[in-house]
Amino acid sequence: MSFKIFIFIVILCSLNINSSFAFVSHDKEKKSTFQKEKSIQQRTTKEKRQEKGKRQTREKTAGKRNEVQDVIRRIKTFTTNKDIKIVISSMKIFHFLIQKKEMKNIYPYAECKVFSHPWTPKEIGINFEENGWINENKKQYFSALAQDFKYLPPEQEKRIKKYIKCLFTYSYIIRTAMKKITPELKFTGGLFSLHEIKKIVSEALNLAEKDFRNPNSSLSKKINSLNELLSLSSCRFAGTLTNIQCDNFFVKLQIPPELYINNSRILSSQGAAGVGLQFEIAKNFSLQKAFEMMKSTSKYHDLVTKIENYTQQLENKGKFIEASRIKKLALDMMLSNKASVDILRILDIPR
Repeated sequence: MSFKIFIFIVILCSLNINSSFAFVSHDKEKKSTFQKEKSIQQRTTKEKRQEKGKRQTREKTAGKRNEVQDVIRRIKTFTTNKDIKIVISSMKIFHFLIQKKEMKNIYPYAECKVFSHPWTPKEIGINFEENGWINENKKQYFSALAQDFKYLPPEQEKRIKKYIKCLFTYSYIIRTAMKKITPELKFTGGLFSLHEIKKIVSEALNLAEKDFRNPNSSLSKKINSLNELLSLSSCRFAGTLTNIQCDNFFVKLQIPPELYINNSRILSSQGAAGVGLQFEIAKNFSLQKAFEMMKSTSKYHDLVTKIENYTQQLENKGKFIEASRIKKLALDMMLSNKASVDILRILDIPR
């Protein structure tokens, strides 16, 4: 082989090798570019998915917020609209509940029956009727006693004192019951139905009666002290047959009756022993309805369920006052719609 041919072969081989390296290098460069483009595409796709997810979350959150705000607005419309609420005196509810106890002969109402059968002069023995006719002589006799502020005959005095004792016993039992109703429930804002209010007042009355039966309670001591004071008094007419004064005690024999002690009204249709209480009741709304509305929102559904379960346990034990107090406070906090408020913790409700 000539030297020239050898040199030609070496140069040819060198060109092939360089060509191969160049091809491999180009292939690697092409592959690297593809990987970069793929990585950028994947990053872009991921960012788009994340942005879409964030957008959906924002829309969902905004939807929940609007949902809750709409429910809150509707509830507040019910609770602030004076045209759809009525005001009822607690005395009417106590009257209704005690009258039922009187008819069932439950102590101490059985021997009094102040609400189911309020006394008139006839019940204390001042009666002018005989066989359906008015005895004019008797009428003139008692009328003269009344106009001259004369003292009652012994038999009539004994009866009126019994009635006065009934009146102040009723009064201080009702007063004690009113004080059992917690402050949160005294300003109901139309959130409670009449049925719910009756359950609250009924429990308060039962608790007050329990105090009355306890000889060491302040209620029992108060009634006993008044009874001692009454026993030492003398009773006389106060200008009319229906007005009678027994020293510190002044009673009006009317429907409903009124009792005053030391010129302070102790019992009337407005209150008992200086305490009066009124409830606002919505005509077509209630706390239960408000809870159902809040429960319909995804934000408060689980919370309301836990509160309902807990308060139902309380009601099963007859604790309507505590159950209603918790419901009222819980709703007030939900209506404020503050995310930072831990309602279960504040109300001490198990999670």
